[in-house]
Amino acid sequence: MSGMGGRADKRIAATVAYILKCPASTVPQAMRACKFSDKDSKNAGKQMAVRRARDKAMAGMKRAFPPNVIDVSTAGKTSVSPLTTAVTRDTTPSTPTIPSSTRLPPRSSPRLMKQKPKPKLIRRNSWAMQKVRVN
Repeated sequence: MSGMGGRADKRIAATVAYILKCPASTVPQAMRACKFSDKDSKNAGKQMAVRRARDKAMAGMKRAFPPNVIDVSTAGKTSVSPLTTAVTRDTTPSTPTIPSSTRLPPRSSPRLMKQKPKPKLIRRNSWAMQKVRVN
């Protein structure tokens, strides 16, 4: 089965649909059930084509939860972060105060925004490296 200009076999799509309905069946069994001959069902290349199509079909079925989903059942039971204390009766968390002498400068400070440039990586050949070692 060449990947260049080949025609898609309709039996592969039928076999993938059969495997998705009956996941306990093996690939050769599903191929024989979908009108592949015994010789074709033993062919490793055709089995691999069916497996790849099955993996592609199953990847499309998997969906991750959106990032904005929050587990509400644990929201009020524990503290929000290590800086906050446990929730009191009035359900307002209290944050510890930091003395003004130990506070960090604001984030808009140019000192924090400016980063050092990366050092330039110079790759030397053997004679140049030997010259650096001698010097």
